[in-house]
Amino acid sequence: MYKYLKLHLLIRSNRIKFFFLWLFHTLRLRHLSLRMDPIIACNLSCLMCYFSDDMYRRNNKGKFTAEQSDRIAEIMFPYALQVVLGCATEPSLYKDYVGIVKKAKEMGVPNISLTTNAQLITKEKVKELVASGLSEFTVSVHGVTKETYERFMPGAKHEVLLEFFQNLKDEKIRTGKSLPKLRINYTTNPDNIHELEDFYKVYGEFGVDLLQLRPVMEIGGVYHKLFEDREDIQAYKSLVERLKAESRQRKVMFLANLSDISYSQKSETTPILESVYRYVSPNVVWNPDFDWKTEDYFAYSKRIGWGKWLWRNIWSDLGTEEKDESFLKKYSGRYEMVS
Repeated sequence: MYKYLKLHLLIRSNRIKFFFLWLFHTLRLRHLSLRMDPIIACNLSCLMCYFSDDMYRRNNKGKFTAEQSDRIAEIMFPYALQVVLGCATEPSLYKDYVGIVKKAKEMGVPNISLTTNAQLITKEKVKELVASGLSEFTVSVHGVTKETYERFMPGAKHEVLLEFFQNLKDEKIRTGKSLPKLRINYTTNPDNIHELEDFYKVYGEFGVDLLQLRPVMEIGGVYHKLFEDREDIQAYKSLVERLKAESRQRKVMFLANLSDISYSQKSETTPILESVYRYVSPNVVWNPDFDWKTEDYFAYSKRIGWGKWLWRNIWSDLGTEEKDESFLKKYSGRYEMVS
């Protein structure tokens, strides 16, 4: 997937990108990034996450039945370039989450990722997931030391995280497999950033393949300290440069936001990314008016004029017409869970 993302950045023209999106859509080829939450629940109450809010936790529930999960696979997996299991919740709480990974592999999805806090993934589950064809583990880690990790991720145990990393490393060595890759997503804030100096001292032995630093944003958690102080911002930038250099030495792919720490700028690539993004959960499948239990993906796409919208944007700059912006906002699929 990272090769596709690099290609996406190399092609500057949105019109060219929209042409290929229209072509792949018309020919029914794989082009979607499917983000799937089979259950609306989490075993942790991370301070920077909406699940730390008791009212949010009480009002957001639900899970797919086995039949509903199979239906999603039937109508959407054939057109997915990527399936990410776990987007806004903890997928390992779903009884047959390994089965979804296997189903995606059987249906030829090229990239299958599991986003998790890893607290519930036992040694046996690691073996199943390695054997299933999983492409990548994306593990949420918000602290380097035990104290900070457990402070920002209430309910988690640092020893369990380290045990998971060791189990994954051992199983890949035992089977001789390079997959799944290990990606760590570290949400930074002014209180956990300084110990990143020791990131590789603690986690470097486990074969990290990718490290991403994500500055904290306000999404409804109980932690509200953002990067607003000049000293905090400078500390973040300095640590990013140091980690970038060390990651290069270790041949670890490194991703970090340096240009827009406060998320105030509008990205020119957003329209393209949102055009391939599809969010799926028990509360919504792509869009609220998609009758996915009886209607297939392309029947719905035709009903809303999705292909025509892609075609129109080959010939005009997206955003110059109000109708284009409103259409993308309505049908991009970026819906928050019902609160």
